Amino acid sequence: MKNLFFTLFSVLLIAGCQDVNIQKTCHLTGAVKGRYSKALILVKQTVNISNHDIEIPIDSTGHFYYDMKYNTLEAYELIFTERI
Repeated sequence: MKNLFFTLFSVLLIAGCQDVNIQKTCHLTGAVKGRYSKALILVKQTVNISNHDIEIPIDSTGHFYYDMKYNTLEAYELIFTERI
């Protein structure tokens, strides 16, 4: 089950827009099952994992929510904080 979650959310592709000056929002929501983690790290795939700046808390029921602002198409990964 742990691998299933990681596989499903390892690559998050954000839909781009034609006008790069228009900022859009991506709503990230999900649930963690069978694991007792406290947070996820959202990191661009092209950036070193140690340079993360977005930490998404996981609530006591295992759910997480995050609204990410973006301008361009980029690939991201969700990583459990215990993995860094």
